[in-house]
Amino acid sequence: MRYYIKKHDNGYWEMWENASGVYAATTAISGGGNPERFICYITADDILDLFNETVPCVVEEPYMEGNPDCKHAWRPWKFNKEFIQCSICPAMKKVKRLVPLEYKHG
Repeated sequence: MRYYIKKHDNGYWEMWENASGVYAATTAISGGGNPERFICYITADDILDLFNETVPCVVEEPYMEGNPDCKHAWRPWKFNKEFIQCSICPAMKKVKRLVPLEYKHG
């Protein structure tokens, strides 16, 4: 299933389900149509909450080196904030932030 939203009045958005996987703005061919189903009205804050539940904040790459039996005590690496390191063994991970720390509505 695919979902899409359409802007509606008064700051609300309409959420629709599109079972065919084709974007709803396309033209229906010989009456077959796009099987669509209205789901709900949502606000921009609801969209943001849904996004935050779906997309992880960070992605961590696997251990670069270190003891696999170690109970890792991860801390930021002082030389580069894109890495975290274990304070017990030499294991290290690269961390990428996918979403900003905060959103501002404008």
